[in-house]
Amino acid sequence: MYCRECGQIMSNDSLRCTNCGTRKGLGDNYCYRCGSRIKSHNIEICEFCGAKLNNNINEVDVKIRSKLLAGLLALFLGGMGIHRFYLGYIKIGMVQLILWFLGYFNGGITWIIVEIWAFIECILIFLGIIKDSEGHPLE
Repeated sequence: MYCRECGQIMSNDSLRCTNCGTRKGLGDNYCYRCGSRIKSHNIEICEFCGAKLNNNINEVDVKIRSKLLAGLLALFLGGMGIHRFYLGYIKIGMVQLILWFLGYFNGGITWIIVEIWAFIECILIFLGIIKDSEGHPLE
């Protein structure tokens, strides 16, 4: 895949061009499939490869989530599952939140469990192993 703004090759997993910083799917200078220069901004099909130039417009709607914010949420509020809510994993976030509340009634045993769980997830977030609920990598 090529950046629509600068024409450089982009990774399919990347949400932004590493060369110019443009979000995937934005721009109208180059074809996303073959990387050829688009002469007119109002054409809908690439004259070199035949790609529909507006068929990757849905990539613009991707919500980019911050790796730093997710990691800090996991580190400081991870026992309550706040980082999981931020990443879109509502069910896992609810499990962590319920376990955290149960800590009030069992002497804090589940607090220890969810804090260790959140600390491990914090490390995995910073390593790039955990992605958001839609499978997109964190930036």
